[in-house]
Amino acid sequence: MKVKIQAIAAAAMLTSLLAACSQSADQPSGAGAPASAKEEAKAGQTVQISAQLHVTPNLTAEFWDGVIKKFEEQNPGVKIKRVQAPEDPEQYVKMLLASGDMPDVVHNVRFPDLVKANALKPFELDDDIKKIRDVESGFINGKLYNLNDVVQPQSLIFYNKKMFADAGITSTPKTWDELMADAEKLKQKSFTPFLTSGEWVTGFTMSVLSAPDTFGQNVRWYADRAAGKVHFTDDNWKTAAQRWVDMNAKGYFNKGALSLSYTQLEQQFLKGAGAMYPMGSWFTAAEKDAKDKGFEVGVFAVPSTNGDLRLAGGINQSGFGISQKSKHADIALKFVKFLLLDRDNHKAIIEKDALISNLKDPVDYPMTPLQTEIAKLVKEAKVLSGHVNVEVGDSVGAPGMAEEFNKAAQNLLMGNKVDQVLKSLDEMWDKNSK
Repeated sequence: MKVKIQAIAAAAMLTSLLAACSQSADQPSGAGAPASAKEEAKAGQTVQISAQLHVTPNLTAEFWDGVIKKFEEQNPGVKIKRVQAPEDPEQYVKMLLASGDMPDVVHNVRFPDLVKANALKPFELDDDIKKIRDVESGFINGKLYNLNDVVQPQSLIFYNKKMFADAGITSTPKTWDELMADAEKLKQKSFTPFLTSGEWVTGFTMSVLSAPDTFGQNVRWYADRAAGKVHFTDDNWKTAAQRWVDMNAKGYFNKGALSLSYTQLEQQFLKGAGAMYPMGSWFTAAEKDAKDKGFEVGVFAVPSTNGDLRLAGGINQSGFGISQKSKHADIALKFVKFLLLDRDNHKAIIEKDALISNLKDPVDYPMTPLQTEIAKLVKEAKVLSGHVNVEVGDSVGAPGMAEEFNKAAQNLLMGNKVDQVLKSLDEMWDKNSK
């Protein structure tokens, strides 16, 4: 959920930090507690750590406060100060890092940038962390800095079953051409085929619609771009961008989309303002709570050109990290493990945010029919990849890539030329990677 604030200033401050930060060897966050924390506990003093926890419509401030209260009750003498980003957590944490106020625990940030700044402690792969499947997929430079234990499908299209039926659509599309044919049928019935919005959603929508034929064809696309083997000006991205432009030209998107916020967009779909809503699996939590929408919601994966099911999303991504300078790294580690590995908390988080457990002994929760269908798509997918907004391990974009791609998606909707926009993405990559 990304709305970028003060990006230029934050980037400048982070660049300064990259040169200034200590180059000392990383000490794993499981390597023992600082003496000060133990001494304070023995003396009966309160030990406080700060935790930046990403607040969303599903994982609300009240939800996090409840989890914190439970942890504090189980750990007398420990207090958690919750830090909330005013808008975007990535830029906010970078600004806190630049000012020397980085929280002990950070959440849902761009971990490669913080690793490069030597701002995070690596996690020790102890018996607890080994309970998580695919944990090695998140390694950066051979170490684990981002801890999470969920699968989050994102290249999904939720649809209004009543509108589909009224338009004579009897099955969900399996190829891109079928998707566009269905969009035209919907438009002919005076339905808005697709909904999108401003903020981070524009780039996200273009990214997931493009994913099956870009990242789905090359799960290491970011790594290959860093090596100069692929570019945004390649044919597959030209095709993806032209499709995006054509959808807009044909009137397949809602009018005034860029003026809407993410929250407004979600409500627009639930009120029946459009037929299809490309969004991640977290939407199913909001759909579950919308009792009076008056129609049934279905879901299918964004189709590829040839019909192969290639799903994009996160595997153990957007998790938790621990500050390199935390004075109470042992407490921070205990809190992170409490969030992720306590089975009650794990269940609460994945149920609230409609995620799929990625523990070796997975935690289940009562799924809605929509969530069950998504879990089936995950099992059937030939490929599970990242996309522009989701990096996997050390296959990462250039600094600022997601923000720049979001601008590119919006610029294309406002009439900018495909070749010009794609060229600007490559130029931005080369400039920011130096």
